[in-house]
Formats: sequence, C-alpha cells, structure tokens
Amino acid sequence: MGDMGRSEVKAGMDKRTIGLISVVVTTILCGLPGLAGLCIGPLAILGANLPDNTLDPGDTGLAIGGGIFILVVSVLFVALPVVIGLLTLKSPKTKDLDSNEPIPLDDF
Repeated sequence: MGDMGRSEVKAGMDKRTIGLISVVVTTILCGLPGLAGLCIGPLAILGANLPDNTLDPGDTGLAIGGGIFILVVSVLFVALPVVIGLLTLKSPKTKDLDSNEPIPLDDF
C-alpha cells in the first residue's frame, strides 16, 4: 500500500519534468523565433511606407501583407509556449477526504 503512494508521486514528478522540458523546448523553438518575427514584421510594414523606398507601387502592398503575416505568425509562436506552460505546469485540483468522514449526500 505504501508503494502505490510512491509511484503516484513519482509519476507526478515525471509529468512535471516533462512539462518543464516541453516549456523550455517550445520557448527555444517557437518563442525566440516569434520574438524575432515581432521585430521584423513592423520593420517590413514601416519600410514599405518610407518615401524613398525602391519598391514599385504594386510591391509595397506585398511588403505590407508580408509584414502583417509575419506579425500574426509571430504572435502565435509567442503564445504557444505560454499556453503549453499553463496547461502542463498547473497543479491539478485534488480534494483530500479523510477515510473516516462520511460521504456527503446531495439534497434533491
């Protein structure tokens, strides 16, 4: 009976370790490129609107569209590690009941 409690704790620590590893990996692979995209996207949008740019008038719309696309994808890339961190690292709500307490009955 005591061994079962230890295996549950060990499994819980394993889930937490996997959660931490997944947060670190997604931060490196998604969060950092997302932050770089959040810097590059506005530069593409603003660079297309500079008065002395060498783009044709039809190409400025493409540069602005590309900048907006980079911004949207970058926001998703930055949000991904945050969501994974919140989902994997939150503590589950457990209700500890004493074995001596009677089970409460609902009033219907």
